[in-house]
Amino acid sequence: MLNRPYITAVLAMSVDGKIADTMRAPARFTSRVDKMHLEEQIAATDAVLFGAGTLRAYGTTLTISHPQLLHQRRERGKPPQPIHMVVSNLAQIDPNIRFFTSQFLDGC
Repeated sequence: MLNRPYITAVLAMSVDGKIADTMRAPARFTSRVDKMHLEEQIAATDAVLFGAGTLRAYGTTLTISHPQLLHQRRERGKPPQPIHMVVSNLAQIDPNIRFFTSQFLDGC
């Protein structure tokens, strides 16, 4: 692989083209396999780019927690977590949410 950042797109959507339910509740993983797949994709990257709506819905982002994936990142000389970047057109994000105070994101 080239010595450049590796960024991938992981998108989720239901058959009707939506991710939230009719009450606009945050989506939940349908299986542990789905969650592990997403965590593997995050572990392979240098950066995670996600929207402000996702951040407002969950209060944080998905971090790498699986010990083997954390070990693989260390072996590659990477920090435990990739950089997490939020996209927002208005920056209307509560600065007190968990995302901004998380220990997991120190140094990101």
